[in-house]
Amino acid sequence: MTARPGWHTALGFALTGEWLELPPAELPDPETLLAQLADAGWSGERLAEAARQSHQVPADVVATLGAAQFWAVLVDLRRRVGATGEVRPPAMTRPLTADERRLAADRPPHW
Repeated sequence: MTARPGWHTALGFALTGEWLELPPAELPDPETLLAQLADAGWSGERLAEAARQSHQVPADVVATLGAAQFWAVLVDLRRRVGATGEVRPPAMTRPLTADERRLAADRPPHW
């Protein structure tokens, strides 16, 4: 990929892990992007499974597009394809140590 990818190409990579040739978009359009991905064979459970993985979009690409907007759109897309889930802490296999209990009980002054 020689030219800097646009919105849909970068978001498509973040979801699928593949650099797809998608039509350029001046601004992100989630519905259009999902239709383009479906046309490229990425839909349903295949897309949801791929979107659950971490696909590192180059930082310069994200910075060029606008990091906050990029991540906001990506979170929305992952939600739309069902690639989000409940976040749970790791299962405890041992009791907390004294230091861990102290940290868990620590509260800021305004608590």
